[in-house]
Amino acid sequence: MYSKKSKVILTFDVELWHEGKWQQPFIDYISKNDISFEKSMDKILNLLQQRKASATFFVTSLVVDSYPNYIKKIKDAGHEVSSHGIDHQKLHQANPIQYREKLIEHTKRIKEITGSLPQGFRAPHFSLNKKSSWIIQVLKELDYKYDSSIFPISITNQYGHSKAPRENYYVNENIIEKSSDGLLEIPISTSSLFSIRIPYAGGIYFRILPLFIFKYFLKKESRKTTAPIIYFHPHELESSTPKINRGPILKRIVKYWGTKKSFRKFERLFDDFEFQSIEKNLGL
Repeated sequence: MYSKKSKVILTFDVELWHEGKWQQPFIDYISKNDISFEKSMDKILNLLQQRKASATFFVTSLVVDSYPNYIKKIKDAGHEVSSHGIDHQKLHQANPIQYREKLIEHTKRIKEITGSLPQGFRAPHFSLNKKSSWIIQVLKELDYKYDSSIFPISITNQYGHSKAPRENYYVNENIIEKSSDGLLEIPISTSSLFSIRIPYAGGIYFRILPLFIFKYFLKKESRKTTAPIIYFHPHELESSTPKINRGPILKRIVKYWGTKKSFRKFERLFDDFEFQSIEKNLGL
């Protein structure tokens, strides 16, 4: 019997593999002839075309400046291009005035390449918190339609908000409270066990979890009124991404764990789910 696939919002946080601040001292040890970005993007775009799926690609300013041809490829293939901020800088470490000016230029540059303004924003490192909530007003001023920076679970002291709503809501400077005149917030999906919130929706969680457990959480969350939203980084789906053998061991484990098999694992999700961009899912 034919069973309709559950709809899931698919997103990619597109940054260069070495944009993390902790990696900067070690880049000189890496080959300058790296083509892993092109390889990862081509594999992803080809798969989406084969499976007739759409996705939202949040791109950093460095990606836009370095690979404008891929920004155009993404748009021409029918996908959504949105902003992943300025050079993968954490919002709470940025100067609000300078960041606003750079975001204006970044937004204009995306429009120059794609022909349309980006509708969505995702803060690098999910770094939207009360200290960086100034970005909400900036996004509204620049006519962004939504934000997708809230991870509704606290992950040590790095990111997340354990009291934030788990489904779409309108957000203001308070971040975790609903606001009738705020900006639409599309939080990253979490699941739950015995009322405890569980992260699963991408990144290291996807690579660590066995596929059947990931699918279980995703199917469970697909039964709710709003489609679950998951995220991936192109460099974590590409085994040829250069490896840094120096630096903090925990950060290296998180970055490279499971990357050799991650793309095949990702491919298998298409057998059970129908993937859409944020734009398409919300009818923007």
